[in-house]
Amino acid sequence: MNRSYSKIRHIQESNQKLEERLLGEQTTTFASVFPSVNMLTTTDLRTRPLMGGTDGTNIIYLTKRDANGKVIPNTKFSYKLSGSYKFFTFDITLRKVSRNAAGELVGEVLPNNGFVKKAMQTLIGKQHLTPDGWLKIAAPRDKINQALVQLHNNKGSSAKMKLNGGVDIELEQV
Repeated sequence: MNRSYSKIRHIQESNQKLEERLLGEQTTTFASVFPSVNMLTTTDLRTRPLMGGTDGTNIIYLTKRDANGKVIPNTKFSYKLSGSYKFFTFDITLRKVSRNAAGELVGEVLPNNGFVKKAMQTLIGKQHLTPDGWLKIAAPRDKINQALVQLHNNKGSSAKMKLNGGVDIELEQV
């Protein structure tokens, strides 16, 4: 009998140690990854957070990099994007999203709303559209940095970018 109680106690202790270890690993918060605004808005191309998107979705991500420019595991934060123009709010699909050397967030966007899509393709000059009708975007570095400061201030939950032409982009953490 003593042996079975010993096994039970050993299993309970092992479970408790495992639980403590897992809880310790899950404390990756936005503030712990990006504790300062300077870490988010640095102009150093190697250490500047990696920003990109997942083609065919409305998700972009922000990932911390080390001093050598390598992505640091478990530091990826994903954000759902939506757009608005005046009183229209609409979902978008992204492709070819990245942050270029000048600090701009570039890519291509297509509104999911048929009315907004048709209006965009009719009203926006052909030089701003791809041959298949996607809008080419280039959010300036200062607008990106303003959004990153908002993310820092609200612990990574959301941000809003007001782009030229009256279009607003909302980022919401997923």
